[in-house]
Amino acid sequence: MHKGDVVETGGQVWQLWAVGPIDVTDLSTLRCSPGTLVVAAIATAGEDWTSRCTGTSSAMKGAMTSIGPYRFEGDVTMVIGGRQVRAARYLQVRTDAGAQRGTERNELWFSVNSGLPLRVQQDITLRTASPFGASTYSQVGVFALASLVPHR
Repeated sequence: MHKGDVVETGGQVWQLWAVGPIDVTDLSTLRCSPGTLVVAAIATAGEDWTSRCTGTSSAMKGAMTSIGPYRFEGDVTMVIGGRQVRAARYLQVRTDAGAQRGTERNELWFSVNSGLPLRVQQDITLRTASPFGASTYSQVGVFALASLVPHR
């Protein structure tokens, strides 16, 4: 957190290419520019920021850059486990260039009261060189919190 904002500073992504009897692993390391937001402490609906991250990969040559707008869409009411919850909705659209090329679209909803992620909807398509030639990675998915009550 920085001044109440939740920021993205970077991260790592691990991949495995299993081709016949050969397994090749890859670890990508990303670093984000200061101010790359995830949740703003104070925001106005329609306000946006630029997110920018760069990364390198252990199995591929070259660097990639992921850049694009990150916008606070406004507060909405969601129903989680039968309870109404105020949520802050964000939209992130990134274009990836360099060693990996493609697009990332992420819609994120966070609890206004706790910051808890309530829903994440992703649509990602990346084209990249791999040890076995060019490949396309696609990810379409939804994570949605089903209950506000912890379960064991």
